Amino acid sequence: MTKQIEVNVDEAWKAALTAWSSPSVPRVIAPRNREERKDLGEIGSVLEKELAFMKYPEFQTYMNLETIVGQFPEDPQRGVKAVATHEIGHRFCPYDTITSIILNHSITKALEGQTLPYDAKAAAGNVLNLFADMCLNTRLSRNGNEDIPWAYEQISKSKKDKRMWRVYGRSMELAWNKELLPKNTVFKDDESKAAQELADLFKGGDFFNKTNWRASAASYATIIAPFLESEEEDGDSGMDKTPRQNLPKNIDEKTAHELAKRLAEIGSNGLPQNPRGLKEFQEIMAGFGQGDPKKASVHFYEMLSKSYDVTFAGEPFGRPRTSPFQPVRWTPSMGTDKLDIDYSVQGTGRILPGVGTYGWNSRTRQRHGGEEEVVPNLDIYIDSSGSMPDPCISISLPVLAGFVAAKKAHRKGAKIRATNFSGKGQARTQEFTRDLPAIFDVLVTHYNGGTVFPQDTLLGGQDPKQVVVVSDTFLGNETETAQAITQLRQRHRDNRVTIYEIHAGKHGDYLRNAGAEVIAGNTVDIFKRVIGRANEVYSR
Repeated sequence: MTKQIEVNVDEAWKAALTAWSSPSVPRVIAPRNREERKDLGEIGSVLEKELAFMKYPEFQTYMNLETIVGQFPEDPQRGVKAVATHEIGHRFCPYDTITSIILNHSITKALEGQTLPYDAKAAAGNVLNLFADMCLNTRLSRNGNEDIPWAYEQISKSKKDKRMWRVYGRSMELAWNKELLPKNTVFKDDESKAAQELADLFKGGDFFNKTNWRASAASYATIIAPFLESEEEDGDSGMDKTPRQNLPKNIDEKTAHELAKRLAEIGSNGLPQNPRGLKEFQEIMAGFGQGDPKKASVHFYEMLSKSYDVTFAGEPFGRPRTSPFQPVRWTPSMGTDKLDIDYSVQGTGRILPGVGTYGWNSRTRQRHGGEEEVVPNLDIYIDSSGSMPDPCISISLPVLAGFVAAKKAHRKGAKIRATNFSGKGQARTQEFTRDLPAIFDVLVTHYNGGTVFPQDTLLGGQDPKQVVVVSDTFLGNETETAQAITQLRQRHRDNRVTIYEIHAGKHGDYLRNAGAEVIAGNTVDIFKRVIGRANEVYSR
C-alpha cells in the first residue's frame, strides 16, 4: 500500500510565488505516487528519479513529492516549499531554451582542453545546471530567503565526502555568508581556492544580469572542471536538471531563427552587434550534428534575414511615390528641393553650383490595390573580392542584405538570379529561379580575389529586371561594364541598375554616366539602402 504523503502543495506553491514576486507561471503539477507519474507519460518517466524540473517554453513545473519527502524527511513541507521556490527561479535563469543553448556552448568552449572524468557533452550539461542553480539560489538567499540555504544544508549531509560538492557547497557558503556543510568538513587548499573564485563570480548585484551570463558561465566552468567526479554524482548536485533537460536534441527552424537573432545581438539600430555571432552559430550547429560551415552560414543568414521584414525605408502602402533612377546635373533654376547635397559632395568634397552638383531625374509610379504595373525579376551581384568580408567567417552585411532582398522579391512572385564575382574567371551564377536555397548558396561564396564585373552575365536573362550590385567598384573592366549597363538600360524601359558602392569615390562616375543609379556609403549605409529599396520595389 502506497504511503500517504502529508504535504500541502498549494500552500508551498503560494509561498514560492511570493518569493519571486508572483511571476506568471502555470500551477505546479505534483504527482504523489508512481501511478500518478505514469499518467504524465514521458514527463513522468523523466520525473521518476528527480525532485523537480521546469519545462520550457511554457514554464511548467513538475515536482515528485515522493523524492522530495525522501530528501527532506526532517521537514517535508519546508522541503516542498524550497524546491518549489527554486523551480520558479528557472523562470528567470536561464529563462528559455535559447539561453540554455548559448550558455551550454560557452561552457563547452571553456571545457575544451580540460581533462575530464567523463563525456565532455555530459560535463557541460552538468556545469550548466550548477551555474544556473547558483545564480538563482544566490539571488534568493541575498533577498532573505532561508528555505534555500536550509535545503542545501540538508543535501550536504550525505555529500561531504564528495570533492566536487565540497567546492560547490563551500562556494555557496562564501557567496551567501551561511553555514551549509557539516562542521567537520575538511578542505584541501585547491578546493578552498576554487570555492573562493566561484563565490567571487557572484559578487555585487550584476551577477543576475543575463548579459553577463555567457562570460560568467565560461569562467565558472574553467574553475570547477578539475573537481568534476562522475556524470551521475555531478548531475545530482542540485535540486534539478532543468537547464540541461531543456537542451533540445536537434535544432528546428523556429529555434534556429531565435538562436541566430540572439547570437547576432541585433541592436536598437537594427544591426548585428556581435561580430562572432556567425562563428558561434556554426559551432553550436556542429554540436548538434550540423557541421558543414557553409551550410550553417546559409542557415544563419536565412534565419537572421527574417528579422528584417520591417524595413528601414519605404513609402506608405498604396500611395504614389516618386522614385529617383538617374543622376542629372543640378542648376539653381531647378530649385533647392531637387539638390542632392550628400551625393554632390561625394564627387568634389564641396558644393559648386552648376559644376559638381547633382539631382535626380524621377518618375512617379502609382500602385493600385497593392500591385505595381511591372514586377521585375531581381538580379543580384555580390562582390567577393579581397576587400569584402568572407560571409562564412564573420557577419557580412552585404550578404545579409542580399538574403533579405531575395526573400522580398520571392514573396512578390519574382524570379531571382544571384552572381558572386571577384577576379577574372572567378564568378558563380545561379540563373533566374524561384529556388531560394540555390540563391543563398551562391551569396555566401567568397573568392577573395580581384574585382572584374561579369558584364556578359548582366546582359543575359529576361527583361525587365531590377539589378542590384554591391561592390567597392574598383573594377578591372570598367569600360566593358559601363557599356553593358548602357545596353541593358536601352533594351527595356523597366530595366533598372542600382550599384551600391562601398566607400565613396570618383570611380563610380562612369557607372552613373552609363545610366546606373550609384549609391555610395559604408557597409551600414549600404545595408539599409538595399533593404529599403527592395521593400519599395517588392512591397507586400
